[in-house]
Amino acid sequence: MIDIAVHNLKKNFGEFELLRDIDFEIYQGEKVGIIGKNGAGKTTLLNLIRDQARLAEGANIDDGKIIVNSQARLGLIDQLPNFPRHYTVEDVLRLAFRRFDRMKDEMQRLEAEISRASTPALLARYGALANDFEHSGGYQTEYMLSRVTTGLDIDESLRAQNFYTLSGGEQTRVNLARVILEESDILLLDEPTNHLDIASVEWLADYVNAYKGTVLLISHDRWFLDQVCRRIIEIENGISSDYFGNYSYYAVERERRWQEALRLWEEQMEEKKRLEAMARRYRSWATEQAMHKAKVVEHKIERLNIGDRPRRERKVYGKLDEASFRADEALKIIDIRKSYDGESVLNGISGLIGGGERVCIYGPKLEDGVSYTLRTDTVETLPAPLTETYQKDTEHIYVTYKDEEPYQVRKARDGFINETYLQKWQNGQLIEEKFVSRDTCKARGAVYAVGTLNRE
Repeated sequence: MIDIAVHNLKKNFGEFELLRDIDFEIYQGEKVGIIGKNGAGKTTLLNLIRDQARLAEGANIDDGKIIVNSQARLGLIDQLPNFPRHYTVEDVLRLAFRRFDRMKDEMQRLEAEISRASTPALLARYGALANDFEHSGGYQTEYMLSRVTTGLDIDESLRAQNFYTLSGGEQTRVNLARVILEESDILLLDEPTNHLDIASVEWLADYVNAYKGTVLLISHDRWFLDQVCRRIIEIENGISSDYFGNYSYYAVERERRWQEALRLWEEQMEEKKRLEAMARRYRSWATEQAMHKAKVVEHKIERLNIGDRPRRERKVYGKLDEASFRADEALKIIDIRKSYDGESVLNGISGLIGGGERVCIYGPKLEDGVSYTLRTDTVETLPAPLTETYQKDTEHIYVTYKDEEPYQVRKARDGFINETYLQKWQNGQLIEEKFVSRDTCKARGAVYAVGTLNRE
């Protein structure tokens, strides 16, 4: 049975044609990954499928058709969740049980009617509803809630907090837990592994593999795609291409298809050159019979219908500038200890990082994270005296940091980052502001037109 069908879908934004030929069918129980570069229209496609299923007027498309199984329950996790501002994490999680709440209310109403006047019809309705409630898992909601929150590391203290006071990563985990608890027949997942630590990603992969419904997900995580998807749909230049395998299969098959298309194009070009030479030779003879043959050959050339040369996706090649001086010991850490509100985050951390080394900081997610603590207190700034010792060559070593929470451009002149303030907001509060001059950007090779920056 087909759960989702998309045929000849087109979607424009003004004069810009984002999706121009999207065509696929997804059968019940399939696990399908959607891939493509940022800005290809992956999230737009997912939102159109959601709108088709939930809105009475259907999705706002320019052409084509989207069909979603009307008997299936659909769950979506998107990148921008929208809940009432006063909701706690517990409130968000329990939204998954709204259908059970409605069934409970109806059962209580029927119980009240039966207590006043019991009839066979009322008893039959109550029995059918109670049976549906039990078989749907209505009596197992607390167990389900505990299982999912444990798997995604959502503890009791987190469940008591306001949803909008959480970091982006924590909101992603909570919203993912809500969608999983809904036990929908179709799951639409937009970048579900963003902000998850390795253990949570592994747990999610196991869950999706065991899930009996249909899954359509967007991800750039190759490992996750390999683990859970048995089919890949690539969106490139507004066109969809199907690959019936996981990501590893896709990578090999895409290269094979490109090589085959290139070989065919080269053969067609060789044939075109051969026919063009033949037509020129006939015309050079300047006889009536030769001119007729030249026209026949030229008609063959027109019917060849040779497209553009197949192109590979352009890869970004770059090199990080390195200082001419390289320290033998770039960073030495000795017995670092750090706590927040009496809770120990770092306890006796020691280590040595040599010049030119590439080091990964790995560990489970914490409330404010190991990486944030190390970055703030031992690399970027000189902290107040703490129970820790470290050494940093501040004269020769220049430290840069790519933050998990990006800065926002507040203003720009002439469309360029020029005398611009970069602001970082968290929980609705401005927590940091940086002034960036155009000269500074030029020195680091980072002057871009603001309008060209991708927002997906």
